[in-house]
Amino acid sequence: MEGNHDLGLTDVMSHLVGVKVYQEYTWDYDGKKHLAVHGHQFDRFIVNNILLSHVGTFLHLVLQSWT
Repeated sequence: MEGNHDLGLTDVMSHLVGVKVYQEYTWDYDGKKHLAVHGHQFDRFIVNNILLSHVGTFLHLVLQSWT
């Protein structure tokens, strides 16, 4: 699943690891249909503050690169 800090990384990781990454995934099991999503689209803060969220994600990635 692609998460809220994975913007642009999923295609790279998918290619390197050889595993398809989905925005959402559905499957049938035991006669029922199931849906898996990361869920960040339900976070009101992220949805209502998209620019701030992108800045936070950028800073998060920069800090990770320093370690």
